[in-house]
Amino acid sequence: MDNMPVKGILTRWDDARGFGFVKAIEGGPEVFVHITAFPRHGRRPMVGEVVFYELGSGRAGKPQAIHIQRKVPSRGSPGSDGRNRGVKRGARRSFMLVPLLLITTLGLAYRAFEADRDAEIPSVPVTAKPRAADAQPEFRCDGRTRCPEMTSCEEALFFIRNCPGTQMDGDRDGLPCEDQFCGGR
Repeated sequence: MDNMPVKGILTRWDDARGFGFVKAIEGGPEVFVHITAFPRHGRRPMVGEVVFYELGSGRAGKPQAIHIQRKVPSRGSPGSDGRNRGVKRGARRSFMLVPLLLITTLGLAYRAFEADRDAEIPSVPVTAKPRAADAQPEFRCDGRTRCPEMTSCEEALFFIRNCPGTQMDGDRDGLPCEDQFCGGR
C-alpha cells in the first residue's frame, strides 16, 4: 500500500490482547494495529495518543497500521522507517555512561578518604634493639609472696615490683629478701 506516513490517533487499545485501532486525523475508517507495529523499546500504547503510521496489508488484505512512530518523521533521514534507530543508540550510550560515571566518582572518593585516613595516623618506627629489661630472665606472678619461695635476688625484685601482696620487704627500703639474696647490694 502507501508508504507515506499518516498522522492518526489511537482510538481503542486492548493491552491484554496486544492490539487496537487507529484513525487518521484527516478522516477515514479505523485501521487495525498490532503491538508489533510499535517500537520495541518504548512505553505501552495509550488511547488518545497521536501516532504516525504507514498503511500495510493485514490478514485477508485488510488495511493495517504498520511502523508506528511517536514523533514527527523526517523524510529521508535514518530511522524514518519508524524504528527510531538513532534514539536507541543514544539511549544505550546514556544508559552505559551513568554507571561508568558513578563508579569513577566512587573510586575517586575512596582514594581521597584513604589519603586522609593515612595522613591522620602517625607512623612510629619499630626498632629491633632489645631493651635492658628484656635481657632479664622471664618471671611471672604465680602466687608466691615470701622470700623462701624465691630462687634469686632478681626474681625477688621482679615479684616486689610487679606482683601484688608480696611480703618480702619488711623494712620497706625497696630491697627484698635482704637476709638471703639481696643483702650485699
